[in-house]
Amino acid sequence: MTIVDDKFLTWVNEHLRERGWSYNELARRMNNMSGSGVSFVMRGERNITYDFCIGIANAFDENPEDVLRRAGLLPTLPSKVQEEAEIVHLLRRLSSEARQVILHTMRSLLGLGLPSTYQVANEQETNYSADPPRTLAEQLAWHIARDAEELSDEEQQYIIDLMQRITDAQRGAGATDAAQPELP
Repeated sequence: MTIVDDKFLTWVNEHLRERGWSYNELARRMNNMSGSGVSFVMRGERNITYDFCIGIANAFDENPEDVLRRAGLLPTLPSKVQEEAEIVHLLRRLSSEARQVILHTMRSLLGLGLPSTYQVANEQETNYSADPPRTLAEQLAWHIARDAEELSDEEQQYIIDLMQRITDAQRGAGATDAAQPELP
C-alpha cells in the first residue's frame, strides 16, 4: 500500500469534475468503498489499495492497469508499450463495426490492402469497383461513394464541395473561409 500522490489525486478530481460526481457518487459506482473511505484516500489520510484503483477504473471506464500505474502501484511502461496498450484498450471499447473500420484504415495506411474476406463481402454488396480500395484515399472515396446513395442531394453536394476544398488545399490554392460550404 502507498499514499496517493498529488498527480493521481488531481487526475481523479478532474474526472469527477468532468462528470459532476461527488465522492459519494464515485464510491457508489466503485461498488467496493464508502463515500467516507473515498474521501479519506482523496485527502491523503488513508493508503491506496489495489481494490481502490480497480474501483476507480471501473467507475471511470478506464483500463485498471493504467489506473494502478497512475497510482504508483505498478511500474511505468516504456512509452511505446503504453501507446500500444492504450490502442488495444480503446479498440476494445469500440463496436465491432468501428473496429473493422479502424483495422481497414490501418491496413490501408501501411499499404497492405484489405483482407480477402472484406473484399468478397463488399464486392457482393456493391458494384462500385471490381478492385477493392488499396490506399487510405481510395478506401475513403469508396466508402463515401457507397454511402452517398442514402444521402440527400444537399448532403451529397456538401461532400462534393468538401472534397473540392481538400483537393484545392492539396494543390496550394487554399479555399477561403467565405468559400466554405455550410453544413447541411
